[in-house]
Amino acid sequence: MRGPGHPHHELRRVPRRKRALWGAAAGLALGLAACALSLVEGLGSVESMTIDLRHGRLARPTDASRQVAVVLVDEYSIQELRRVEGVRFFPWPRDVYEAVVLYLKEAGAKAIVFDILFNDPWPAAKIDQALADAAREAGNVVFAAKLDHLPPGVEPFEGEAAEAERRAAETALAKARVDVPGWPFGRWEGVAIDQLVAPIPELAEAARGVGFVNVRQDPDNTLRRAELLQPGPDGKTLVASLPLAAALAALGPEAKPALEGRELLVGGKRIPLSETGRPLVRFYGKEDTIRPENAVSVIRSLARLGEGQPPLVPPEAFKDKVVFVGINASGFEDVVTAPVSDRLPGAEYQATVCANILGGEFLRELGSGARAALFLAVGLAGGLAAFLAWRPVPAAAATLAVFAAHAGLAVWLFREGTIVSVLELFFPAVELGGAFLAATLSAYFLEGRQKREVSRAFGQYLSPVVIRELMRDPGSLRLGGETREVVVYFSDIKGFSGFSHGMPSERLVSFLNVYLTAMSDVILDSGGLVDKYIGDAVMAFWGAPQPAASAARDACLAVVEQRRILRELNVRFRAEGYPPIEFRVGLNLGTATVGNMGSARRFNYTAMGDTVNLASRLEGANKFFGSHVLMTRDVRASAGEAVVARRLGRVQVVGIDDPVEVHELLGRAGAFPADGLRRIERYHEALALLERGASAEAVRALEELLGDGRGAAADPVIEMLLERSRRIAASGAPWDGVWVLTEKG
Repeated sequence: MRGPGHPHHELRRVPRRKRALWGAAAGLALGLAACALSLVEGLGSVESMTIDLRHGRLARPTDASRQVAVVLVDEYSIQELRRVEGVRFFPWPRDVYEAVVLYLKEAGAKAIVFDILFNDPWPAAKIDQALADAAREAGNVVFAAKLDHLPPGVEPFEGEAAEAERRAAETALAKARVDVPGWPFGRWEGVAIDQLVAPIPELAEAARGVGFVNVRQDPDNTLRRAELLQPGPDGKTLVASLPLAAALAALGPEAKPALEGRELLVGGKRIPLSETGRPLVRFYGKEDTIRPENAVSVIRSLARLGEGQPPLVPPEAFKDKVVFVGINASGFEDVVTAPVSDRLPGAEYQATVCANILGGEFLRELGSGARAALFLAVGLAGGLAAFLAWRPVPAAAATLAVFAAHAGLAVWLFREGTIVSVLELFFPAVELGGAFLAATLSAYFLEGRQKREVSRAFGQYLSPVVIRELMRDPGSLRLGGETREVVVYFSDIKGFSGFSHGMPSERLVSFLNVYLTAMSDVILDSGGLVDKYIGDAVMAFWGAPQPAASAARDACLAVVEQRRILRELNVRFRAEGYPPIEFRVGLNLGTATVGNMGSARRFNYTAMGDTVNLASRLEGANKFFGSHVLMTRDVRASAGEAVVARRLGRVQVVGIDDPVEVHELLGRAGAFPADGLRRIERYHEALALLERGASAEAVRALEELLGDGRGAAADPVIEMLLERSRRIAASGAPWDGVWVLTEKG
């Protein structure tokens, strides 16, 4: 198919093996980049948000979450005691909590944990003693303490109560102490601790355990990690957090914590420790997932039990559970921001951490080495997938498939994983996006090089029309131009990028020779001039160098003939192993500067101006409408009754401010089927309805038109107009009748 004397340019393609090497190199580079980016603190918080998203979608109660319970002193409890029992002020006297402890003891609670600081003595000592006696009788009560920093110049244990405070602190420290040989983690960074704000001596002495209630939020003020152990005021003695102290009280004295590598063993359960010793908490759901009971109902349950009546809160709600007692009332709110809720009661948070300890359910993260390996593996998989797919759409599908597989694994591990439960999502997404971008840009620049080489191969040939004009007037072989009315034609093969990819260069050049020759012959035979080839694209015009009154008619009929010939060519292409192709055309009629343009040593006979630009934009607009041939109203009017067309409306293309009326060329008059003409008439009626504002009527007309056409080829123009009509009908907003294009096509 390549004639003698025709220059041949080798169009190089990238072999699959080379693409695989490129993809592997790009993927590994992206993996290393992800390792570096993961060390940036701000980006790490983005990854934390993906964990929050998983919590929001996947959190659910477990057996461990049913081993804890919550009692809240809420607004209802405060008001009810004020109204019925005459307790007129809050905080309540300590003997009110005596009833809570006694009922929880009777209900069979494994541990009773106060998430309330009782660090100041009550004016009446017997009030405090009542709670202390109840705690001593229960034998499983844990009180809250707080690690704190003294203001400058203030010494611990000053004033009249110094001795009592010292005794309370020493007793509480002894009750909070946990021996874990080899504990490698120090105090919180940037936090000074000078004292333990302890429960009063009576309560500390009666307690089974004491734990600190301090928590540390992430930079976005969200609680994601649990506190387990911290050095006390002396910097040496390890003290337990309230949830850990509660778990130890429930498990009994044999459950002594021990360190094994990066895990803390508590009661046979392994707790994974992060680089700071703070494990990632598994939340069980939104607030009230661990359903709270109000304190006043618990208090009244004890009284009813003594009267032989059924309690308001059944003992089963607390039997064999670790019960946390906290406050969450107006003016005394204790809520935290967590991945599952921005108003999670503090007592429920402490209970959640305790359940994590009892069930060994903390989320397990990858170590730094495993994370690096993960990033490299994802980058490698993404790079290979994108570069082997190569073309934009397959590359996008391939990288999305890799991400979907990774995300699916991350979801499954979050719910079911025992060795690992947290896989990063943000950084792998960045890697895969980078792999897609690298492959797409590589393919784009290679395709651009192919088009330039094809253009050089065909650009040396002058149109016979121009040659005849030069022979008639040799003096015209100079730079310069004149204004002429012309019909400008632009065409392009649909999907040339995907078509040419992977095709041997000889076959690609041979194919283009056949295609461009056939299309050019039709243009030349109709009196047109082939201006240039831009890869697979063709620019031509009618009306110059010789004026032609029938330029629009000739151009339209030439395009109709091109489409007929292309159908025949596709039969040949299939037989020779090529895929069938389609082409898109834009036609515009107007004035343009036509003549020899370029440099003094090398120039081309061509057309320039807004008329040319609009024709090019209309060719690209076919992609938006799903059409094949678009032309302006002037072309349609000048072509007259020789062709069949339908009006699409006014279109504003990129780079041209004023909308232009556009028609779609459908065929030659006289050869167009009668039912097709009737469909065009019904289509025009529906378009007119929409432009008049009768969008609902337009929807009905278009739906009927599509319904009547079932079994025929799809009509993207009607489908697009129907979609626009439905949106307008739904919104009620008027439409100015202009299709606004945001891309060149």
